[in-house]
Amino acid sequence: MMSRTRSGSNAVAVWVLHRAEQRLLPLEASRALTEAIPNGEFRVIPGPDLSPNCGDVDTLVGVIAEFLAGETIELDGLVRKALERQGGRW
Repeated sequence: MMSRTRSGSNAVAVWVLHRAEQRLLPLEASRALTEAIPNGEFRVIPGPDLSPNCGDVDTLVGVIAEFLAGETIELDGLVRKALERQGGRW
């Protein structure tokens, strides 16, 4: 779950992210959490992984960047490029 305060107001945007194929936490529980949060926004992202640093990390980083920037950002292979710069080390 992430939150962002909008400048000049008391409104806080909150995104609840849920991996589409992960089975530990039911999709409906994430939807219910979102509905209970004022200004809550629900996003389903692809993949089965519960841990944010496993699986399709590029999509997760893109969603987080979109959330922080307030607009869609193309991050083609961002994590892969960052790892290449570090010689493949995490």
